[in-house]
Amino acid sequence: MHTDSGINHQHKSILGKPDPKERPFVKTLSLSIPLTPFKNDLVNPEKEDPSLLHDHWEYKKTRPCILVVEDDPSVAGLLKTVLENLGYHMYLARNGREGLDTVIHHTVDGIMLDMHMPVMDGRTMLDELRWLGYQMPVLAMSGGLDLPALRQLLNEGAQGFILKPFNLKSLNQSCQQIFKNDGISGPFLQHFYTA
Repeated sequence: MHTDSGINHQHKSILGKPDPKERPFVKTLSLSIPLTPFKNDLVNPEKEDPSLLHDHWEYKKTRPCILVVEDDPSVAGLLKTVLENLGYHMYLARNGREGLDTVIHHTVDGIMLDMHMPVMDGRTMLDELRWLGYQMPVLAMSGGLDLPALRQLLNEGAQGFILKPFNLKSLNQSCQQIFKNDGISGPFLQHFYTA
């Protein structure tokens, strides 16, 4: 009721209480808010320099967006810092389920995907992505190396693999394989990156 009273006071509206005799088991709240023009003092398009806004959006469009799906907060934080410093826009997800939700609701140009996570692992997420028709490049990451599993992963749709822990050079090299300066590249050769 505190929030409703605050809204009521802010908009100078009348808060009506329903008659409990009409519907004794149903609790309702009616709120009348006057229709007034919205005034936003923070952003005024007439006062903004259109070239600044245009440059900002052009910059956002030219920055490739990478989704990092990683359950280890320290690795995710490191990747966020490094990739943003390399000029990428990025999203973070803690498991495959969150990763799928991010891909469905946002534009993602490529994915760095940990293979071993709770809720949904990397292989399952990759299978779901391909089944849903998403074809963006995927760079798989893992702390362990199992060559038969790696071959299978690359055959199932991952374009590359990077072994953790990785260094900045291998990380930068693998990202350059996924993205070119003019935006997203086509599927690239299957690469195996190590530190």
